Amino acid sequence: MDVPKSSAPAHPTKDPATRLQRLEEKYRRELLPEDERLELYERIVRLRRRLGL
Repeated sequence: MDVPKSSAPAHPTKDPATRLQRLEEKYRRELLPEDERLELYERIVRLRRRLGL
């Protein structure tokens, strides 16, 4: 399930904390193929490390 264009932000955020939150929400809410889900999880982990979480 993709976010409808009307509710998508006009410009992607540059704030890493906000980006992390959006990635985590997508990971929890969307049904993704296993390979895409794993890739998304890896992005979340890398971003958490970068933020020191």
